[in-house]
Amino acid sequence: MVRLTPEDISVFNQGMVRLTHEDISVFNQGMVRLTHEDISVFNQGMVRLTPEDISVFNQGMVPLTHEDISVFNQGMVRLTPEDISVFNQGMVPLTHEDISVFNQGMVRLTHEDISVFNQGMVRLTHEDISVFNQGMVRLTPEDISVF
Repeated sequence: MVRLTPEDISVFNQGMVRLTHEDISVFNQGMVRLTHEDISVFNQGMVRLTPEDISVFNQGMVPLTHEDISVFNQGMVRLTPEDISVFNQGMVPLTHEDISVFNQGMVRLTHEDISVFNQGMVRLTHEDISVFNQGMVRLTPEDISVF
């Protein structure tokens, strides 16, 4: 099975064909959920989340909160209390230091990234996260095999 990555979605949005609300619905019904970064890309491209979009997201594992919606529509990608709750349901809870590092970086770790890390045998350290976020290249699921 081929899964769409955040990089794939970014490529779509940078091209001549933009993702539609129907596309978003299809992604959320699949194995790969749209991340905050993905949604930020949509909103920066003049596409706003509609009540229908929000309904689709809420049918998934992670319901959007009013705070999330506000953050998405502002075009900023920040970790919200809802995000932190989702991350902490995994095997490795995020600390205040982790959250600070993520938000200070130029590149955001996505839900998919963190989910993949937490499901693996190798845990990211604070130093790892700092190095990744200082770089210009996003972590992809393929990168994890290197660790």
